[in-house]
Amino acid sequence: MTVEKKNTPLLKLAITGIIMAVAILALVILNHAHQVPPQIPDSGRLQSNARVIEGNTYSVVDGNAYKLNRGTGSWSFFDDLYDPQFFTKNYVIQDGKVFRRDESTGKLYTMSKKFCSGFEDVSTLRELMGEKYGWTSFVLQSPKAPTVPAYVKLRAGIMQGNANFMENRLEPSTEQAHSGKQSLRAYSVARSRSMQCAKAHIESEFLHFVKGDDYWFSGWYFIASGMPYTIADIKSAWIKMCPGLRLVLENGEPQFELKWMDKPRYRQSVQPPVRFPTGRWVHVRIHLTLSDQEDGVNELWMDGRQIIRARGRNLPMADTIYNHLEAGITATLHEAVVFVDDVEVSDTPLAEPPELRGKEQ
Repeated sequence: MTVEKKNTPLLKLAITGIIMAVAILALVILNHAHQVPPQIPDSGRLQSNARVIEGNTYSVVDGNAYKLNRGTGSWSFFDDLYDPQFFTKNYVIQDGKVFRRDESTGKLYTMSKKFCSGFEDVSTLRELMGEKYGWTSFVLQSPKAPTVPAYVKLRAGIMQGNANFMENRLEPSTEQAHSGKQSLRAYSVARSRSMQCAKAHIESEFLHFVKGDDYWFSGWYFIASGMPYTIADIKSAWIKMCPGLRLVLENGEPQFELKWMDKPRYRQSVQPPVRFPTGRWVHVRIHLTLSDQEDGVNELWMDGRQIIRARGRNLPMADTIYNHLEAGITATLHEAVVFVDDVEVSDTPLAEPPELRGKEQ
């Protein structure tokens, strides 16, 4: 009983967040159901933001996407992607600090550019949710929970204690640990034919990174079986489909992809390209200087060796806020088991761990 009382505030916070997410999703769907298309912006603004995707030209202005008719040269409304007033509606700045306002309770949650988690001192996934440990949600997408409503329902049931894992699992484990006594174990079955991918990852929305910021990520990964497609993402939850930069393991080879519009990729600068090792702990360090232009910085080190150094876009738009961190099996096509440990995020440089120093190239 003592344990239940101790964890009640954290569980209540996380459950409230899940309920809010469902309510917000419903409101977004209603808001996106345009009865009257917005007025088309002037062609100059549209052309300045235009991107070609699979032969079609699109542009995003004031939260709306427009498509160019190649035959007539005219633009038409295509989709509503985000509310351009999302910041003033959801954030408060006090004494130079950024807070996110809970629209149902009015409570202010501190947003930060610092985060760390070693997954210690907990025995269940539920205990990791909330302000104490900094994680706010998780996704277990599988053939038995293939859609957003299905895995949101599963997540709510797990958080409330009246549902268990179905196929995919995410839990603290003593089976492997980089430091301390345990890590986070992520298990995913393969996707079904009707699914784009399967997922088993943990999330935090206590972050706040904007254009011009330096984003540093450090984490240890142990791929015990299979090969996931993506393992670390930084995204914006304020934009439809949560676009952002993700670490892709394309045929086992680490790359960056900006999941937005034309999806630019940043591949390894070493030859031959290296594959992500399996069966042991591997350190991943990421550095981004965030920009929606070609001056963005994209760097990746694996076990102390720099394998990506590239310039290019890593932020969807100039006003994008990266507030959503994902770690674990953030996407997979095949069955996989991945352990994650010692996750850290910062806006200042994160040094290589002592055991890797001297390996940097």
